[in-house]
Amino acid sequence: MAIQNIEMLFTEERVGVAAQGVSVFNSPKGSYKKFNNLTEKYINPSELQTQNNVIHNIETTTFYDDTLAWTKVSFTYKAEGFEKYFTIGNFNANQETKTKQVRKDFEHPFAYYYLDEVSVAPNNKVYKTDVVYVFKNVLFEFDKAILIKESTEELDKLYAYLLENDDVFVEIYGHTDAIGSKKHNEVLSKSRAKAVSDYLINKGVKASRISWYGYGSSRPKTTNKTDAGRAINRRVEFKLIKA
Repeated sequence: MAIQNIEMLFTEERVGVAAQGVSVFNSPKGSYKKFNNLTEKYINPSELQTQNNVIHNIETTTFYDDTLAWTKVSFTYKAEGFEKYFTIGNFNANQETKTKQVRKDFEHPFAYYYLDEVSVAPNNKVYKTDVVYVFKNVLFEFDKAILIKESTEELDKLYAYLLENDDVFVEIYGHTDAIGSKKHNEVLSKSRAKAVSDYLINKGVKASRISWYGYGSSRPKTTNKTDAGRAINRRVEFKLIKA
């Protein structure tokens, strides 16, 4: 089976380890039983006896079903201050877990995943208002407005900033090179700016905070006579505006 649910459980205490004779797995009645809220198969976060805990759902619309290659999973999380430990997993009951059967020849299908290279890094990106920034790695399929996978990391950084600064609005600008008709380039540039906007909206930014525009090839940064110049001119930009 493949699943769609992967979550992070953040806790103030280390899960499953007794502290001063009291375990974070104690039952609500207070009886000492180190793994009281663990069955053989899962952790029940709703019954954890921790001072603070929160579950962060890693949003995705696809299943983790690649059995040959590694899949990068990343997200931005705004800490509340108590977080000292995290546990990675799916904390939903079976009936609440979105699944897809990958191999039909298993009588009792299950999902099992390997995790590797887990890391935590601070998000210190600071943007200035009324400055036009060019996305460095926001890329699209050829002649389309479909974002490729590598685009999400940079967009997630902007999302994190907007999440922390809810008094800031953002304008998205799409540009193309001069290859193709003027009308086609205008439509393509606007569609790409909208694709970026839709990504941020789907992540949780209010649509009222985002505007998008397409300028086609009317605002080149450099010459359109060379491949290198055209690559520079094909871009998506953004500007932050204080409310």
